[in-house]
Amino acid sequence: MSARGAGGDRRWRKLFRLPEGRRQAAVDVAREIQHHLDLCTNDLITAGLSPDAARAESRRRFGDPEGTAAECRTIEGERQEHVRRREWLQGVRQDIGYALRTLRRAPGFTIAAVLTLGLGIGATTAMFSVVDAVLLRPLPFPGSERVVALVPYSAGVEQRGSPALLAAWGEQSRSLELIAAMTERFATILDGGGAERIGGAAVSGRFFDVLALRPALGRPLGPADDQPGRPAVVVLSHALWTRTYGADPGIVGRTVRFDGAGHTVIGVMPARLDGAIGAMDFWVPLALPISQRENFTPYLTLVGRLVPGIEATVAARELEDLTVRLGARAAKDGVFPTISAPRLHQQLADDYSRPLRLMLTAVGVVLLIGCANVAILVLARSVGRARELAVRASLGAGQGRLVRQLAVEHLVIGALAAGCGILVAALCTRALISTIPMEIPRLADAQLDLRALVVAATLGVVTSLLCGVAPLLHQRRLPIRALLQGGTRGSTDHRGDQWRRMLVGAEVALVVVLLTGAGLLIRTATALGRVDPGFDVGGVLTARLALPQRDYPELNRTVLAYDAMLAAVRSQPGITSAALVSRVPLGGSATSIDVALADVPFSRLSAVNAALRITSPDYFRSIGVPLLAGRDLRQTDDAGAASVVVVNASLARHLGGETAVIGRRIRSDNSAFAVNGVPREMEIVGVVGDVLDGGLRVAAQPEFYAPLGQVDEEPWNYWIGREMLLVARAGGDQAQLAAALRRAVASVDPRVPLYDVRTTGERLSRSLAVERFTTYLLALLGALGLGLAALGINGVVAYSATQRTREIGVRLALGATASQAIGLIVRQGMRPVIIGLVVGLGAAALMARAVAGMFFGVSPLDPVSLFWAASLLTGVSLLACYGPARRIARVEPASALRSE
Repeated sequence: MSARGAGGDRRWRKLFRLPEGRRQAAVDVAREIQHHLDLCTNDLITAGLSPDAARAESRRRFGDPEGTAAECRTIEGERQEHVRRREWLQGVRQDIGYALRTLRRAPGFTIAAVLTLGLGIGATTAMFSVVDAVLLRPLPFPGSERVVALVPYSAGVEQRGSPALLAAWGEQSRSLELIAAMTERFATILDGGGAERIGGAAVSGRFFDVLALRPALGRPLGPADDQPGRPAVVVLSHALWTRTYGADPGIVGRTVRFDGAGHTVIGVMPARLDGAIGAMDFWVPLALPISQRENFTPYLTLVGRLVPGIEATVAARELEDLTVRLGARAAKDGVFPTISAPRLHQQLADDYSRPLRLMLTAVGVVLLIGCANVAILVLARSVGRARELAVRASLGAGQGRLVRQLAVEHLVIGALAAGCGILVAALCTRALISTIPMEIPRLADAQLDLRALVVAATLGVVTSLLCGVAPLLHQRRLPIRALLQGGTRGSTDHRGDQWRRMLVGAEVALVVVLLTGAGLLIRTATALGRVDPGFDVGGVLTARLALPQRDYPELNRTVLAYDAMLAAVRSQPGITSAALVSRVPLGGSATSIDVALADVPFSRLSAVNAALRITSPDYFRSIGVPLLAGRDLRQTDDAGAASVVVVNASLARHLGGETAVIGRRIRSDNSAFAVNGVPREMEIVGVVGDVLDGGLRVAAQPEFYAPLGQVDEEPWNYWIGREMLLVARAGGDQAQLAAALRRAVASVDPRVPLYDVRTTGERLSRSLAVERFTTYLLALLGALGLGLAALGINGVVAYSATQRTREIGVRLALGATASQAIGLIVRQGMRPVIIGLVVGLGAAALMARAVAGMFFGVSPLDPVSLFWAASLLTGVSLLACYGPARRIARVEPASALRSE
């Protein structure tokens, strides 16, 4: 057998043989049993038995020697194991005590390490609490993993569901137990001592069955309630019940007034549902009439509960097949929609998932940079402790014992940092909840709970290991004999320098990723700032108002009331123009229908899907949308006049051109624009500029504007709920203008509140809130990471320069200039920076491609952002290297030589 094979065989035998204590126990037990058998055998021989018979009889009397020996060995082994465990725990306690004393003797190092890691752990834990509450936790009702949103997509654009899809899918689907619908509703209540506008939802009868929710008080809405003509009932949220009705336990059965109409309270939902599926204060029956079963207008949000064992993808494919069977009316632009069935909690947080995950990743990167900095500190400190460890090793401490001591010390630092991080996380969590400018479902549920504490503790352990792995590997090869003799300093420091350079390179790479991400987001914000929203963002005030359907049951009364309010607003001093519109720009919520030129056969191929906005005259001048061709809507465009519309430039291009469409007629097969089933023709009298509705990132979509007095009942009752947006242009103080608008509306009907009062500039700013917050946070984290990296580079260069004091002194004594000495040290310090920069740019490119959807108007491989990040980091690194180099280069050669 070869020497290598023999050595490997010996190692395996050594690995599997019994420990020394356990082998001795086995020998002692065997000897004791054998001694007992020998005594018994001798006695039997004395009694007259032959030796063989005596040995057999003694074994019979003893019983099972092998079993007894095994049992004795087990007992002894357990005792020794207990002793070893106790000794090990005692050793760990000693190591913890020694670590605390050692850290207490180095307060500067301890405070720097604990604070650096504590801030990183705290920020990461706080961000995890937000991500956990919004993205990771299931919704607070039974079987929430089976509840899916049913989302149609047409040409890649998300759509809403329609009453026709609700009816067909609910009757024919075999993959879904139940399907329900909901749509946004607002109501004015007077029970709280004043008019308050609250948001809620109108839901179909199976909605609460889909969610498997039961109220805290009373009962939920059911199919019997969801019928036209049934008594009006309402289910209250726990928040509304507490805020407005004083948590009255007798609220069930009481009549409350919503929009002036009496509604009987039948239930109060539990507190855990508050904000879980959106900001809903109440639920009322949807109560769709039978005629709506053929309505394909997309204005409903559909949800379903999967049959146990059925995957969401299977249900989606089934719904697509069912939609095809409905025929051409179910298609948009001639194409049948594809159906997606994401989990409901994923759908609710879909718009916020990418920014939140990016923030969590960025905070984690800063934590890693902090770990690298602390590892550099530990490495520098370990050089001073090398002789101490060598002495301990010479006194009998094995390598494992030394490693355990250092590991315990690092774990103590991690535990202290985790404790500090928990305090930081408690503060940061509150700060994040109050400053994140996104109306995120369940954001308020983010808290420092047990899951967050486990994350903080885990991060404490992980960071302590990350900070200690380099020093531990470095200490494994300490030359004990040479250290005791005071030699080999250079070789020991050379290995430590390798580790320090690797850590600096890793820091630099991580910082490049942060800075590149921040640069791309800043460039995105700049590009978004140059986008023209299509309307005037200055000097225009907007506010919502809604007329209660009970007080204004007839459509003509609704139109007359709005006309009167508009006239009262225009009469206010300082108001230069005012108008009404059904949907606010950048709201992304206008209902779309198919329209086509009346002189061509109507089909899904000839039709264009266009959003409807109901407006009063003078709207375009009031909000600052340019009139490109034709005329504006007029006061005479009422119910008795010929039907007219104004289209935007996008729709005009689809229909033939901005000037070519003036005077032509369009029609729709939608029931809201048909008379006795015959499509109503509408003349195009004007073309206006495009207004961005889905945000600055989304291109303008085809739209048409219908006069307030020429819209039928269906849009008023089901699409907009008799709610309008008041737009007023005026100079002067906005607060005084808002007060004037309230007075004008109150002069017509004091029961109608004015709410959601904002300027168009504020609405535009609000649409950019997510991008702005993410950019600020990433820029802040990038600056923090850059500062930590600069400290790490400065510390490494300063330490290396100090170690080379004698060498620099010799060079200066032999005629080298100070600038040459500075250049030598700076070049050495910049080597790991350059390597980290190259690696970081590659990682930044991969990162940017992974989150390319967050950028706008800029390529993920944008050279400006990459150059900016590289230049900034290079400049800061040069400054960090120059300071220590300049200090060393100013040392007198004689003093440097005497220092040795």
